[in-house]
Amino acid sequence: MARLALVVGNNYSGSQNALRGCVNDAKSVQAFLTKNGFSINALYDQNAIKHAVVYAIKSLAGRAVAGDDVFVYFSGHGGSIPDQNGDEEDGRDETYLCHDSLVPSRNPSKDLVDDELHALSCLFKADVRVLFVSDSCHSGTVLDLPLSYRLSGTSLQYTTNGRVSSPAAKVILISGCQDNQYSMESFIDGKVCGVMTSHLIKIASPALPMSTIYRNLVASITRDGYDQIPLLSTSKGVNVDASWLGTNISRPSEAIVVPEAKKRKLMRKRVNGRIVVVHA
Repeated sequence: MARLALVVGNNYSGSQNALRGCVNDAKSVQAFLTKNGFSINALYDQNAIKHAVVYAIKSLAGRAVAGDDVFVYFSGHGGSIPDQNGDEEDGRDETYLCHDSLVPSRNPSKDLVDDELHALSCLFKADVRVLFVSDSCHSGTVLDLPLSYRLSGTSLQYTTNGRVSSPAAKVILISGCQDNQYSMESFIDGKVCGVMTSHLIKIASPALPMSTIYRNLVASITRDGYDQIPLLSTSKGVNVDASWLGTNISRPSEAIVVPEAKKRKLMRKRVNGRIVVVHA
């Protein structure tokens, strides 16, 4: 059984819409995956152009066989554009902004649209386990998977989108926020990083059920005073109550829970996608 990963981090250096924490995010995820036995292809900034990202995902799909585990991570700007083919209930497509989407200047043709990402997810073979993690704005349904899970109190409930097909592989997406929300950056543990990624690294263990990871992620972000709500979505046939990889896994430290009375005051400055957050 192989463990294969693609890690993408885009600060968009040289752009007027540059970010500060995305490469930090990607390096943290890369370290976590290395600890857990993954073979990793990392694309940072100028190497994370659209062609390279698409080629890397296709390469993973070509290599992975039944029983393999694949992890695809993206940290960068996300976008929202009018729906191009009528498969969106809200009338909007979600996008990844690759490096050449913004550098040297804005080029929407270099965005990775959710329809394209969905088609890439459908390249993976049956019984390959694929986890996508997206720390970008508007990323809720950026893979256009048929099942979306949300918390209602303590209950995990799902809705279906009958307008989209289901990949043959067992595909899961953890998004940093809902389609109509923004993912934020913040100063955490002495560096700028994505709110969702920093919390996920602290609370996630591949030995835990995905439903537990999602519940803990939402609770951790909410208790720390942030108003973005991650989304969990899957292809058909995925058991979200099963562990992601198994038991022979390196377990990260437990999440740090901030008491309700000590929620941080936040000032938000929008930066074309992710939001830079400064603690007041």
